Order: sequence, then structure tokens, then C-alpha cells
Amino acid sequence: MHAHRISDFNNLRGFISRSALNILLLEKKKGEQVGIEVVKCGCVLKRTHGIPNTHEVTQYKCEGHSILLTSIHQRWRQLSDVPMNISKRSLDCTRVISLVRNRFEDATEEQQCMLLRGLLELAQPSTTNMEQPSTNVIRKGRPSNKKASSQAKNNTKRDPSPVGSAHTGKEQTTQQSSTTSKRRTREPTKNIVCKRRRTILQLKDLTEEELFEEVLDLFDPKIKEHIIERLENVAPDGHCGYRCCAELLNMSKDDGWKNVRQGMLDELRDHRDLYMTQLGGRKNYKKVERALNYFISTCSKKYWMQFPEMGCLFATTFNCVLCVLDPKQYTTYLPLRIGPINEPNIISIVLYDDIHFLKAFLKPNAPIPKVVPGWDHLRYPDANEWKNYVSHKFAEWEALIGYPPI
Repeated sequence: MHAHRISDFNNLRGFISRSALNILLLEKKKGEQVGIEVVKCGCVLKRTHGIPNTHEVTQYKCEGHSILLTSIHQRWRQLSDVPMNISKRSLDCTRVISLVRNRFEDATEEQQCMLLRGLLELAQPSTTNMEQPSTNVIRKGRPSNKKASSQAKNNTKRDPSPVGSAHTGKEQTTQQSSTTSKRRTREPTKNIVCKRRRTILQLKDLTEEELFEEVLDLFDPKIKEHIIERLENVAPDGHCGYRCCAELLNMSKDDGWKNVRQGMLDELRDHRDLYMTQLGGRKNYKKVERALNYFISTCSKKYWMQFPEMGCLFATTFNCVLCVLDPKQYTTYLPLRIGPINEPNIISIVLYDDIHFLKAFLKPNAPIPKVVPGWDHLRYPDANEWKNYVSHKFAEWEALIGYPPI
């Protein structure tokens, strides 16, 4: 098929079935929406079909090479016309029998009889003492009216105890009504255990200490203890991600978010080929471009700051290290084109409830999470110097915090 004649399938054409290639083609098209984000991908296909997931197919494309044949399960490989000679496995029972013999010798007389009876049933199933049930088995399903009424008469589930059966009907009625009233007035457990999250509008009324506790309760306790020193809120107008980054770069609190948007938009357009590869195609590139090119005071979700799509773009634009802390995922973004100059900034933002960003101020010499996957394959040679600057911080994070399960 002509649709399969693409560079991504160079290692697969002629070696796996067309059905597998069609599935991979659908995953490749889906990758334009998902990108390399594991959470959006869901990672189901690898477990069910033995074929790379959407984010893995996109990552192969970002790294610049075709999908490997070894990543495809054996059942999809090309079938052979030559019959296979399946050799019978030779199993040795000597060790198991030796263990049974040792167990038999150490057992008591009663245990020896039970062992011998069990071994005899394995060797000759006809010698078993088990028999078919003599009564008819009632299968599952809704019983008929006659059966239901007879079962209700014979049902003893709600019968009182022998002591309670001596009470008069009046006493029993009083006891049941008392139990019912207690059941009605009991406080539901759910209201005690569950803690309701505050809305982003309620966050602005909290003190700095209350904000710190409210947001970081969603994270690993070690984050609060060893990583973040304090949090600061920004206006929840849809530009919160850009506002956080602008204020952490000492830009204006009023219009700094516009400068961040414009700088990232210029970087995206000036190095179109680089970011087209990083984002996994033209469609994702245009989506990010439209999201950045928006300068009205309030905005909807499609114009928010998006990760991981905009992480390396922001870090490259302002030549800094960006840490994004989310209860589901901890990620660091590094510049793609140039190395560190003087003492570069390490800025950090926190995502609350998947809808609002806050400024995070790290403790002195705090570790940071590992870099986003694919950075090492996309970066320019000059950007490799960032490894010397932050690699020890990655190792400290992994030893101290680790990463949430995916």
C-alpha cells in the first residue's frame, strides 16, 4: 500500500503484516494530537497488541529514525511457508519427586497418609473421593414469584437472636424503629474523610502559609520538606502560566506575560524546522503558534500555557531552566540551541488541580527533576553544556524524591 511507503516504516515493510502497519499508521496520525506526553497517550496498545504506543511512535519521529523491528511483537512478523519443527520440551521431575520424598520422610503418620492419598489421586483420578452433588444446583438469575415467596418465608437473615425472640411484637417494633432512627441520624463517613479542594478563586483569599499547605498537600511530602520554600499566587485569567514565568524573570506584573508570549512566538517562527520536529508535525506546530498569538486580557483553555509542548520553547527563548511540578509528573525543560551564560536562572512553577499555575521559589541548592524525554536528541551541540550544570541536581532528585508512577 502507498500509505505504508514512508520513512517511519523503513525497518518494517515486508517484515510485519499489513494489519500491524495500518494500526501503526493510525497511531502516527494520533501522535499529531498527543505528541510525546505519556498521560495523554494512555499506553494501552503495547499491552493489548504488542505494538508501540502513540507517544513512542512520535518519539521515534522526534529522534529522527524509523520504528525498530524489535519493538513489534513476534505475532505480527512475516509468516513463513516452511513448517516449523517444534521440538518437545524435556522436563525432569527428579528434583520435584526428591522434594516430595523428603517431605514424606519428615512428616507424621497422618500427614504421610494425606500425601499418599493426594499423590494417588494425581496418578489415578478415578480413585478420588469427590462425588457429584446429589441435589440440583440453583443457577444464578432472578427467581420466579413462587420461589421468591418461599425463600422469603424460609429466610433467616433478619431473624432476631434467641434472646430477642422472647420479646413481644410491640417490643420488637420499638427496637426496630429505634435502630432505624439511629441509622438516619448517623453522620456520613465521607464528609469526615474527604477534603474538598478550593477553587482557584478561593486561593487568592489565603495567606502565604495557607496557600503553601493547600497546594502542596497534593504532592509528595518530601517536596514540601526539601524542595519548595514558598509559593506565590497570580491572577487566574488564563494567562497564569505566562504571568508566573514573567514575574520569576523580573518582568512587569501587568504586561510581562505579553512579553513572554511575544518572545516565545518569535523564537517559534525563527526556528520553524527545529520546533516542527520537536512538536511532531505541522498540525501541532500551528496549534502552539495559535495558542501563543493571543494578547487579550482573558483567554480560554486553548490559549493557556501548554506542557510539554511549550517547555523547551520557553527555556530556549529566555535561556533558563524551567521546572514544572505537577502531582502527576515532575519535569525539567532545558534550552535546545545555546548553552548556559554566566549563572542562568532556574525557575519553577506548580500546577494546581490541572487548571492554574503558581510561582514556586525553591530552597537553596534544591535538586530538580530529570529533563523531558527527547531533549538529548533534539538539542544543538552547544546546548550539551547544560548537562554539566544540572546533571548532579537530577541525580539528587532521583535519590531524594523519585518520580510518581505512570
